[in-house]
Amino acid sequence: MLSRSRTTRARTLGLALALALAPSAFGPAPRAMGQVPARDAFAREPKTPLEAWEVATYLIRIGQPDLAAPYIKKFLDARPDDQTLLDVRDTYGAGTVMSLSDYPETRPYARPLSRMLAEASIRRATDPARMDKFIEGLSKSREEQRYAVDRLREAGPFAIPPLVRALSVSGLDGSVRTPLAENLGRLDRKAVPALIAALDSSDDALVGDVARALGQIGDPRAVPALTYLAARTKPETAAKPLVLRAIRELTGRPFSSQPRTPARVLSDEARKYHLHAYKFPGDPVVLWLWDAAAKVPAPVSMPVKDAEGILGLRAAGEALELDPTDSEAKVNQISLGLDHDPAAWKAAALASGPEVMSKVVRRAIADGRPDLATVATSLLGQISRRDELTGDKPHALIDALFAPDRRVQFAAAEALVKLDPTARFAGSSRVVPVLARFADGQETPRAIVVDGNAERASQVAGYLRGVGFDAQVAATGAQGFAQAVESADVELIAVDPNFIGDSWKLADLLGNLKADVRTARIPVFLVGPLGLADRIAPALESFPDARFLVTPAESALLKGELDRAFASLNVRPMTPGERVDYAKKAANLLAEIGRRPRSPFRADLPLAEPSLSLALNGPAAPTEAAAALADIPGGEAQRSLADVAIDTSRAAPIRAASAAQLARNVRRFGPRLQAPQERRLVDELGQEADPSLREALAAVVGALRPSPDASASRLSTYRASSP
Repeated sequence: MLSRSRTTRARTLGLALALALAPSAFGPAPRAMGQVPARDAFAREPKTPLEAWEVATYLIRIGQPDLAAPYIKKFLDARPDDQTLLDVRDTYGAGTVMSLSDYPETRPYARPLSRMLAEASIRRATDPARMDKFIEGLSKSREEQRYAVDRLREAGPFAIPPLVRALSVSGLDGSVRTPLAENLGRLDRKAVPALIAALDSSDDALVGDVARALGQIGDPRAVPALTYLAARTKPETAAKPLVLRAIRELTGRPFSSQPRTPARVLSDEARKYHLHAYKFPGDPVVLWLWDAAAKVPAPVSMPVKDAEGILGLRAAGEALELDPTDSEAKVNQISLGLDHDPAAWKAAALASGPEVMSKVVRRAIADGRPDLATVATSLLGQISRRDELTGDKPHALIDALFAPDRRVQFAAAEALVKLDPTARFAGSSRVVPVLARFADGQETPRAIVVDGNAERASQVAGYLRGVGFDAQVAATGAQGFAQAVESADVELIAVDPNFIGDSWKLADLLGNLKADVRTARIPVFLVGPLGLADRIAPALESFPDARFLVTPAESALLKGELDRAFASLNVRPMTPGERVDYAKKAANLLAEIGRRPRSPFRADLPLAEPSLSLALNGPAAPTEAAAALADIPGGEAQRSLADVAIDTSRAAPIRAASAAQLARNVRRFGPRLQAPQERRLVDELGQEADPSLREALAAVVGALRPSPDASASRLSTYRASSP
């Protein structure tokens, strides 16, 4: 997790994923393959790991990988030391290890062996004694310097810490320091991450040497860090001319003629990290940070997301240091902070004000960052005023109501209800429908199967149920679309590309689903045999988010395919707990609207009645739904509440809550129940023994004021005999 108070200093990509480095990265490995030994040379069983590898290599070269596999396993089981691994690399070439991936029999050994070779190469290249020897060679003859530089290049960024220590020796003689500093610039781009970290040193002479080296190496990743050093007005350092020179060498322009201001350079750099514009070599990555105590750059392993947060937040912070009025830098900073550590950055986000937060919300929606947009929308609601909703320009909360992600829509609807507006505004009619879609949420995720072939649809639905979905079948595209817009807990739509019995074509269904904000983010899978994928590919060119899914053979395989597809689409299905929580919140918010006579949303409440009636009969939020139904006029709300109140299969607390809310509805809007329901209520009151439920039923009967028929007579008898 990242915190605003984190003081660790990191620079640009600062990356070196040790395990991802191929042996070839340490210089050209000799490929002394030699002559292939005669087969009888392997008549005896190999006794050493190297002999086992020699046999395996021979067998692979003559096309017998199945026989080679046991010898490779023997080689790995022997846990070869670094020298043996490097002998394999230098004698047979790194390509022989990579070739193991070409054969099914040897493929399982390719990755672990490549990793072992990479680790051995790094340990050899970064051996302290070896490094010291080559650093000493940097101040000797030209030939010795050239050889030393080549060896230090093999160590990549790990050569920089010992070089920095050598340059930082107090009282270092100029005849030693000058060639050390000059040769620093003869390293290659692999050293750049650690060099950039060294710019944070308090040693001005070292910073100047590093800046000059970065200019000579020519890697543009160093430009933002150098720009910050060049733009700082204080302190004015002796290294600054070298920094300015490096910027000119890297960009082809003097610092004073750069097309962007320093603050904008750094702000743009922050946004690149926010948008994942830099491609990292793996996850986790090694980030190079300046260790102020040891006075050298140090590698720190961390997830890519954390690295992006550290580097992006630093760039945004430096941009604001140079220009505190740069609103873009502030938006980038708040966006990065909320994206990487929402709890730590909420206070800063709230303090940034509605203008900045409105930009954060709109940009997060445009960037397709729904989690960030959800958090930012909720925070914007806390600092907005209701009179701003009727302004000349649409409010960002209203924009969020129409975002393609359901969580963002709910956050906007919740924020708008809490603002308690007293007048309608553009978009206000959308609040109740958004909440209604969440109110009938269930713990089990829903899936919709669109296929006119009942047998085929039933088969796909069965597989989906096998992986935990409540799968519903729609015979036509129109039916499938209608089911998808009803509820916010639909997690996927499976479509047979040739669904029949429908006036809608495939393009019509996909187009309508993607054009409607209620369904735009629901993953759509076209299900069919493998051979169909190529034939329908042209039809999917306009719908890049639709995925083809081979008709599943079993549920276990289907789950893996769906998980990978969700990840590729950047879609996070709701957890069972989320669905229940959203259902409760939505019903409570609808009830809150009903209790506010001046609410502009109140007139739309009848639209939520079908969803609330479903929720009343579901397990997620029945009592919350009952409270919301109490404020909806009309017979449907009363009949739904009455059905639960008289249903002896339901739990007594839920029946009592429904009866109490029914009594409130009757008192507000008058009786709308049919005679049979009234009689059932009287009958249940006469038979009920639970005191709380009996009291609630009695309140309903009293509010209804039934006519003196047979049921009422029984009620009178019950009252006379009750204790």
